[in-house]
Amino acid sequence: EDISATAITIGTLSYPNTTDEGLIVKNIEIANNFIKNISTEYKSPVAIFVTFTQNVHIHNNEIDDVPYGGISIGWGWGGWMPKVVKDNLIEKNLISNYLTTLTDSGAIYTLDEQPGLIIRENVIRNYAKRLDDPYNGSIIFDDGTRFVRAERNVIFAPRNQIGYKGGDNVIVNNWWMNQEWQYPNGFNLIQGCPYLKQRFGYDCGPNIVKDNYVIKSESEAPASILNS
Repeated sequence: EDISATAITIGTLSYPNTTDEGLIVKNIEIANNFIKNISTEYKSPVAIFVTFTQNVHIHNNEIDDVPYGGISIGWGWGGWMPKVVKDNLIEKNLISNYLTTLTDSGAIYTLDEQPGLIIRENVIRNYAKRLDDPYNGSIIFDDGTRFVRAERNVIFAPRNQIGYKGGDNVIVNNWWMNQEWQYPNGFNLIQGCPYLKQRFGYDCGPNIVKDNYVIKSESEAPASILNS
């Protein structure tokens, strides 16, 4: 609480495709932290920043009152295609009052290929900045995001819920309640992977987006998730 920049950083941007096991950041647990009022001087750092990692488990953390994003994982905007990244898990976190100062992020924000990443049973409440900006939201799959599964998240946001670029992602069985722009199945920022197509000549596959639910009250969300 009350620190100048990021609360927790895991990984490095130096070795996205290394085969040296000694350089791969893996098998880390980030759990049971309370993060509030961070980035008080430098507004752009997020609360938890994870780069090119394997088997990192982020769970049961509470994040509140941050000027930018809550949890950010990945790097590269579709151009790096990191080979070391796989099997990370973000679950059962409570993230509230994010994007209080800056724009273009979310409570949970992803970039580039993330094979095996699961985002599940997180509870997300409120963001404050620029409700008219389509690149603000609760869960944002930004450029080049692929191979991510988002399921059983509960979102109480003033506008945007799950926004997706990229492809080959699965967004199913989530619940959200907001004030306007009710999207039953999230909102499509950009279909496909323009950076992949521009740089490497191929695109990504379609997203599977189904069985998500707009709710009118908190009582319609699963109590087991809200209380976890």
